[in-house]
Amino acid sequence: MSVYKISGTVAEEAVIYIIQDEEYKGNRHVSSGEYEMIFESNSAGGVVAVAENVEGKIMSFGKVVPLDATGQTPNLNASRSIKGPNTITKLSINYDKNSDILYISLGDSKECINTELEKGNLLRFEPSTNELVGITLMDFADRYIL
Repeated sequence: MSVYKISGTVAEEAVIYIIQDEEYKGNRHVSSGEYEMIFESNSAGGVVAVAENVEGKIMSFGKVVPLDATGQTPNLNASRSIKGPNTITKLSINYDKNSDILYISLGDSKECINTELEKGNLLRFEPSTNELVGITLMDFADRYIL
């Protein structure tokens, strides 16, 4: 069983959607301000938390951090040297037209942590090696396709 702490801040009422391995896993309604929740899963794939306002517009990503067996957050360096995989055995690119999200996965799904570079651009890392395992681009068509 994998356990994750999901936290963030929203400026207005929102729904936090939890997605793992590009599949919807559940949601939680939150008021404006800070939120924190625990997500447990039998899968080791990457977890993403997306905050959406009542109009259906994506507001932000939640911070997703794996918890160890004691319920503590492992020591994850804020400044990391990015490592790419030595060999990409599986490259998966999926576009969700309804949500306008592009998912790029390098290799098989694995437990990961997310780092938001700028609003709407997420890098996914394997926590123990800092290996880049995926990229998520929100508002993809609106931002990147002319």
